[in-house]
Amino acid sequence: MLLGEDQKNVLVFFDGPSCFSCVEFWPVFEQTVRVLHEKSLNLKFSYVDLTYNDLQEKASVYHFPQIRLYVFGPKPKEITYNDISDFRKLIDFIEFYAIDP
Repeated sequence: MLLGEDQKNVLVFFDGPSCFSCVEFWPVFEQTVRVLHEKSLNLKFSYVDLTYNDLQEKASVYHFPQIRLYVFGPKPKEITYNDISDFRKLIDFIEFYAIDP
């Protein structure tokens, strides 16, 4: 499981080679980062381009784009999010699983 060194929750956007859906999703990811950056002290954002490395197999990423939330806590979780079409749903998902009340 991927966790930040300071044990913060991490939202990761995995991008793949020649992924047109990833290009379309990028503005949604950027907007999400902007909106949530100030909202949570316990959430980091990461972008991983799997074009030039072997992390794809190690991270078990089989389709693109893929959004994963790595939640730190007593029971760490790795949650894959699949609905990349809706900004509001992505925000709701993150707020539900990762942001401190």
